[in-house]
Amino acid sequence: MRICSLASGSRGNSIFIESNDSRILIDAGLSALKIKTSLSSIGIEPNSIDAIVITHAHRDHVNGAGIFSHQFKTPIWAHPDTLDRLSYLFNRNQNINPWLGNFRIKDLILEPFAVSHDATPTVGYQIKSNNKTIVVCTDLGMVSSEVENNLSEANLLVIESNHDP
Repeated sequence: MRICSLASGSRGNSIFIESNDSRILIDAGLSALKIKTSLSSIGIEPNSIDAIVITHAHRDHVNGAGIFSHQFKTPIWAHPDTLDRLSYLFNRNQNINPWLGNFRIKDLILEPFAVSHDATPTVGYQIKSNNKTIVVCTDLGMVSSEVENNLSEANLLVIESNHDP
């Protein structure tokens, strides 16, 4: 698997992850144009992204999700409560996918877990493919036992912790 942080911080968050068969973004907090430019800088065509997977509903994680999804017909995956909060970002005919537990995007298995943050729900993801596990946690301020258990499974950790009330 390959991973690249396109942006991290209060001005926008987005992480590119690629496996043998899949290309996804964890969050799309940059403008659609900046996401496209960032992907191009690493040799990735924006229309090759299989999904945008959202961690939570804060603007710095979702700012470009609706427009990018609309422009490139990219499905969006998130917790149903997060999708409800973000309905203003989406057009009627976009491919929106609520999850209620583990889900699959091609050869990636995504296992969400709760992360303490001031947006409810906020999740991290265990992302598995070919016996490898990437764990992504954003806005991590406190490490609960659930977070610790999920982190212990990782071959690669991505932790972003610029927010802690």
